[in-house]
Amino acid sequence: MTHSRILINQPCADLQDKILHIQTLDLQTAHIILTAALSAGFRESGIMNPGLTEHSFPMIAVRSNGLIMDSIIGVMNAPHPGIKMIVDEDYLKTMMLVSSLRFEDNKRRTDAFSGKIEQVLFNQGQVPTKESKGERKMRKREEGLRRQNILRAA
Repeated sequence: MTHSRILINQPCADLQDKILHIQTLDLQTAHIILTAALSAGFRESGIMNPGLTEHSFPMIAVRSNGLIMDSIIGVMNAPHPGIKMIVDEDYLKTMMLVSSLRFEDNKRRTDAFSGKIEQVLFNQGQVPTKESKGERKMRKREEGLRRQNILRAA
């Protein structure tokens, strides 16, 4: 029995999450780094191996999961050359704008995390300040309004 097979590729716009692994000297340092990551907005972060012995080195996974975006934008059929776009140019522009906003958000989170690590580990061990519910609400509102204004202008 013979099988005829058509290979279909789907070109897509793809923005994946990133994971940063940090190996620490002890569980106390791991908790400090995890607190800094969580307060910087990396909510999906965690200590990967917390039940270690005194002579083990805990590993932190700092993950930026909220930035994922994936969308099929075209179809490529093996027997026919070329790519057939299945979205229009306006949709592509909107996707590029949303991607840029997500990169900006990731940069803001990364800078905040970096600053908190520097403050805690290299500046006399001061604990990073955690943003209050009111501060977080105001920051999230400002970010949302900024995104709305950018999308309206596009």
